Amino acid sequence: MSLIHLNNVTKTHPGSSSPAIKEVSLSIESAEALGIIGANGAGKSTLLLVLMGVLSKDSGTIVVDGSDIDITPKLVRSHFGFVPQTPAFYPTLSVYENLHFFTSAHGLSGTKQRRDISRVLSFSDLDKWQTTQAARLSGGLKKRLNLAIGLINNPNIICMDEPTAGVDPQTRNFILNAISHLVQNDHTVIYTSHYMNEIESVCNRIAVFDNGDVIATGTLAELHSQHIQEIRICTTSEPNHEQIETFKQLFPGLSINNNTLTIAAEELTSFDSNVADALIDILTLIKKHKLQVKSINYGQHGLKDLYLNVINSHKV
Repeated sequence: MSLIHLNNVTKTHPGSSSPAIKEVSLSIESAEALGIIGANGAGKSTLLLVLMGVLSKDSGTIVVDGSDIDITPKLVRSHFGFVPQTPAFYPTLSVYENLHFFTSAHGLSGTKQRRDISRVLSFSDLDKWQTTQAARLSGGLKKRLNLAIGLINNPNIICMDEPTAGVDPQTRNFILNAISHLVQNDHTVIYTSHYMNEIESVCNRIAVFDNGDVIATGTLAELHSQHIQEIRICTTSEPNHEQIETFKQLFPGLSINNNTLTIAAEELTSFDSNVADALIDILTLIKKHKLQVKSINYGQHGLKDLYLNVINSHKV
């Protein structure tokens, strides 16, 4: 059984005529990093807030580790930690005072409280700044304080909403390494970001959001196999009109953009079994027309291309 299961979850914000998330069904496994990608306003942040019980859903069911959020909301919320994009601490308090406040808010005191503060200070590498007023921290250290506060209750599920937005490369690497460490130690991370390379580097699975819908889920390899199957050939110079017409006689659906030739899966009767023949045919033609090949790629393109392909396919 999945650690988290959402079934037909819908949420409409007050005053809005359309739902922010609509009939979302999604399963999330234990000890995985799920990357959620989508345009601004697609419903990513709303999904996290509804999942954690911060916002109430309109309909549907949410079950976390066997507990229904409608029946045991406090128990479900105890599973979660949250790391937002914007500062979520008191700027006039020191780092330590902020952590003391939030551990107290979780009902901790005494030895357990001190131990948990020490744990997150060490994990976020904030030991030497614990007496520093939060307002005086650099932007990167503020992000680390956000991370520490999100982990203060030792949650087994951490929701992270664009935590690397606007940070320096060193802080970005620190946060991405932290995510990998958490997953390796059996935590589940749900991660939203507009940085596709981050999603590729730290997430086991990906969910694509569009207008409140989850329109695709899977590993990167699974999504590639479902949505992008094509031969892409880049030549050192752009084919002329005569060459383009000749190429299109062989592959009528051939797409040519500057010096890049793309043959989609639909051009082949059985793409996987004919890709070698297709390559031989097009390369023979390219050689005949005295064009030089710069690179050849089949299938596996970047997450940005995959995301756009999924979105465009959904709108057709």
